[in-house]
Amino acid sequence: MRQHHEGSVPSQLEPLSTSSRCAGSPSAPAEPAGQPGPRASPRAGLRRAQSSGAPFTFEGRVEALKGEGFTERRAAFLVTVMLHAGVCMVRQYCAFAGIAHGHNAREFFARLVERRIAMPYAAMHARARLYHIHHRRLYTAIGEPHSRFRKPLPAGRAME
Repeated sequence: MRQHHEGSVPSQLEPLSTSSRCAGSPSAPAEPAGQPGPRASPRAGLRRAQSSGAPFTFEGRVEALKGEGFTERRAAFLVTVMLHAGVCMVRQYCAFAGIAHGHNAREFFARLVERRIAMPYAAMHARARLYHIHHRRLYTAIGEPHSRFRKPLPAGRAME
């Protein structure tokens, strides 16, 4: 590394000295209001701001679905499904919730179908059902209104 003399300009490959200004230091000039910094993404200004202004976290998404009338356990399961595949089975909900397969689980999925939140598909076995969670309002609530998992899919593709 070369040594600097007073008045010399450091090369781009040399680290900045501790006396140089940092973006977060109080002596650094503030960016004009509404202008992104030099390293900001060119699309940063195109994203819609959330109502709270905070980034979506898993807990925030669960709270958003609780506002749609789901219990915390059911909301957490739906958020997990909507973020990872968009399809699920009743037995997956039972394993997630730590409950036995029975009336409560079947009733939950029957309500999802009745409210047109989910679409049932017949799986390979005669009794198995695969549910596609597709309701736009729920995906919008978790901050993913245009998720590819919300789009309709062929039954064969859903079972892969």
